[in-house]
Amino acid sequence: MATNDVPELQQLALRSHNDLVLPANVKATPEELSLLSEVLDPNETIFDSPEHTHQALCDVGYLTTEIVSTNIFFAARMNKPLILEGPAGAGKTELALSVAKAEKMRLIRFQCYEGISDKQAMGDYNRALQEMFVLLQSKNQTCSWDQMRAEIVGRSYFMPGPLLEALESTERVVLLIDELDKVDHAFEATLLEILSVWQMSVPQMGTISSANPPFTVITSNHERHLGYPILRRAIYLPIEHPTAQVEAAIVARKTPELSHELHCFIAGFGKALRAYPMEKSPSISEIVDLAKALSLLGRTTISPTDKDVLLPLIAKTDGDRKKLLMKSTFENMIDLAGSHYKELMAPNPAPTDIVIPKAKAKSVPMIACEVITPPKVTKKGWDAWDMRNALRLSVWVIVAFFAMSVGAQQSQSVKSERPPEMVYYANAYADYYHVPREIVYAVITHESGWKAKAVSNMGAMGLMQLMPATAAYYSVSDPFDVSQNIGAGVHYLADLIAKLNDWRLAIAGYYCGPTYPLMRGLEYANKDVVQYVNAIQRLYTHELSISPTPEVSPTASPTEPIQQDTQEVTP
Repeated sequence: MATNDVPELQQLALRSHNDLVLPANVKATPEELSLLSEVLDPNETIFDSPEHTHQALCDVGYLTTEIVSTNIFFAARMNKPLILEGPAGAGKTELALSVAKAEKMRLIRFQCYEGISDKQAMGDYNRALQEMFVLLQSKNQTCSWDQMRAEIVGRSYFMPGPLLEALESTERVVLLIDELDKVDHAFEATLLEILSVWQMSVPQMGTISSANPPFTVITSNHERHLGYPILRRAIYLPIEHPTAQVEAAIVARKTPELSHELHCFIAGFGKALRAYPMEKSPSISEIVDLAKALSLLGRTTISPTDKDVLLPLIAKTDGDRKKLLMKSTFENMIDLAGSHYKELMAPNPAPTDIVIPKAKAKSVPMIACEVITPPKVTKKGWDAWDMRNALRLSVWVIVAFFAMSVGAQQSQSVKSERPPEMVYYANAYADYYHVPREIVYAVITHESGWKAKAVSNMGAMGLMQLMPATAAYYSVSDPFDVSQNIGAGVHYLADLIAKLNDWRLAIAGYYCGPTYPLMRGLEYANKDVVQYVNAIQRLYTHELSISPTPEVSPTASPTEPIQQDTQEVTP
């Protein structure tokens, strides 16, 4: 079986022949040793240090983190391709363009699409030129048949594609393989040789090697998972949409004529839009276009009346347009953008503490004990000591009554305080997945008490107490992120309701998993599960009573618990 072990050795960075230590049974030619020592000569590569990489990208207008800059430096020095994977419009392609601009390198772009062939990527023989050569030789007969056959499959008759053009370049170039996830795994396999040893095998011609390997950037929009072989050969770097602070700086660079306050508000508005469950979240360039549109209109803020005018800039599908037009979604997003704006303008935002809720209540065994009643001592009349005790008791009763009243009011006010951002996401995802809002409120109240950083003793995290496996299944990268946690939790509830066809069983499945509720149905009567479902029912009924516009109740009545007269089943 053939391997690529020997060519891969050529990618090692060795300063001299003495740095190479080989086993006694392995021999290397002087040519191989020279290649090993020359592949990563610092004088022939780009970027001097991680700091220089970061500064060079900033100088050309690409704002990023030091982590991204350092990994770009690694890719440049190690001759490794860089895979950038993330949502569309997050700045992956712009990163490759910025690297080329920062180092004044030529950019060769290969755009992937469904149905593309390897000939379009690597190149193909010029059939017309081959036929013309054969026709001329048939008349002149200046060479033999073997010579003519070798000539027509030579390099001069092969039209290079973007990949071969990058390999043959005498100077180092930036090779951008854009949106690799749009092609299948078969095409992806054709890139393995190029990305491993920087050479290409052309049928009937032979192998073409690169004297100056290109700085290769591969982008993916997560439409499919890339194969492990290509990931193993590259540096994998996830690229997400920038934070509000970074996006405000990006918008400021593109629209310097606008005020800093408007830059922060636009960045907050972009964060609110991306948190909303849209079919296509707005890209960085679309947020910049929104800022430019406001500049052309002479506006300093976004008002609800601008909805119809600005929707064509941010809603690019009919579904997204309908979502932003319904009820008061656009107005709520403006309010949420205002909250993000305040966070950006705050000098030192206070960190949020992690709140660990108490463990679920367990039954405590009752221990029987014997009560010994002391003999009563009868006294005639009240003395001074009794009068003082009676007065002290009355004072303490009054003080305790007022203390309990104030504490109950404070407790009720704390329970009623729900951050607008959390309510906004709960409403948005409940409407999107067609789950009653009151059920979502009830689950969040019971699970975490509206604490975004809550962590249980079983490892459940966030507002809706997602277990690590559930968070991974629904692609939650940060379980303490309000939008991701509520989105995954409501999505899980919607899946359970669709699978179990009863919201009571769905709540039971949210507590213990769908296996036993699916097997036993409403006869499933585990004590802890029944208590959990009844607690959610009570909270749901309370939410309905305080809701200004109650929604239609679920299929099952909220007052009907899971049957408790059947034998208990322990999951």
